[in-house]
Amino acid sequence: MHFVDGLRRVHVRLQQKMVQKITDNFTSRGVGRILVKWACTGIAASAVDSQTLHLIVMIPLHGRKQLAEMLKLLELYWQDKHYLIIDKSPWSRVSSS
Repeated sequence: MHFVDGLRRVHVRLQQKMVQKITDNFTSRGVGRILVKWACTGIAASAVDSQTLHLIVMIPLHGRKQLAEMLKLLELYWQDKHYLIIDKSPWSRVSSS
């Protein structure tokens, strides 16, 4: 697994454009499936078409236990993933103006 790091030091709008360019590059090469984008908040996730951590790793709600079926689904989901973009910036505090 490769990690794309360093985006937190870049302006929010530029971050979004960079993530989108990376995504477009993977997609245009037909390998979009090997890239996962993770964001801290739902707002940040929607800004770059990514997912929140609890969705990516299928964290059960209300303290329930992880079912064996979910673990199998997680294994299938992650088996062909090679790149992970993690956005740790608080985009939810940035206005869209």
